[in-house]
Amino acid sequence: MNRVCHNLWPDVVEAPRRNVQMQRQVLEDIATMIEGPDLEDVAVDLVELVATHDDPLSNEDLIELQNNPIYDEKEQVEEKVLSSGGIQNALSKIYSGLDILQSIDNNRDHFLTVCQTIKNSVGCYEHILQERKKNATQKKIDVFFRKK
Repeated sequence: MNRVCHNLWPDVVEAPRRNVQMQRQVLEDIATMIEGPDLEDVAVDLVELVATHDDPLSNEDLIELQNNPIYDEKEQVEEKVLSSGGIQNALSKIYSGLDILQSIDNNRDHFLTVCQTIKNSVGCYEHILQERKKNATQKKIDVFFRKK
């Protein structure tokens, strides 16, 4: 079968042979790099590791992986909350920083360019804050009654 396929698509038939040759070459290179009296066992371990790399996982291995996840659920990153108070606090700090820059920068054009860039960048947060404030205001009772 390989002879027939070799004529049609030689790369597929030769690929496994090349992989084995490349693995052997890599192992030999690693072994020559780590030659030493204490590291002889490392070469043997590397050969075993590469040999078992393509083996499918057994049921026991899968159960062990399932029982010992890479990270615990407790270690998951807390979900960030974009609160109105947090936005308002951040914006006030940004604007106080701009006030400091204005007081120390002699180049007015430079400061105005920086100020405009920063205001454009945080505009989305200002918009979110304005929408939340608009939705949070209590409506007058007249809004709920229709005039006939």
